[in-house]
Amino acid sequence: MVARNQVDRVLFGEVGARAVGLMAGTKEGLAQAARAFKTGEPSDFVTKVEAQSQKAISGLKGEVLRVPTRLLTAEDELFKAMARRMELHGLAVREAGKEGLKGEAARKRAADLVANPTDEMMERALDYGRYLTFQRPLGPAASKISQFTKRCRLQS
Repeated sequence: MVARNQVDRVLFGEVGARAVGLMAGTKEGLAQAARAFKTGEPSDFVTKVEAQSQKAISGLKGEVLRVPTRLLTAEDELFKAMARRMELHGLAVREAGKEGLKGEAARKRAADLVANPTDEMMERALDYGRYLTFQRPLGPAASKISQFTKRCRLQS
């Protein structure tokens, strides 16, 4: 995971690449959202909905009751895909610039990095998608609050 204290900046040269990534991510995200709505399963192991695989109520009634959960999962898949592609395109342009490339050479290198991202770029893109959909793991203080509320619910 990317360090939380790392400053998030978007360089001016990345804006166009991020817009292209947003469009590519929208197309990818719509396909993932449709799949998530059909199956109820996210493509990422990180999701807002706990225990999606449990189907306490079977049949048509259960399927109808699970529609809001499926919609939330589908929405998250759309926005995570958009954010991942946007970040990946921006990181590719940033890396090409760090390598000192300009003009056509920089565009070719950025395209190559988008097609074949490094592990670090993929990790950052995945993390950014989770960040924008509020699915990053909680920090120490928030984790304690969450654990406390869970204990209170169990005791009720």
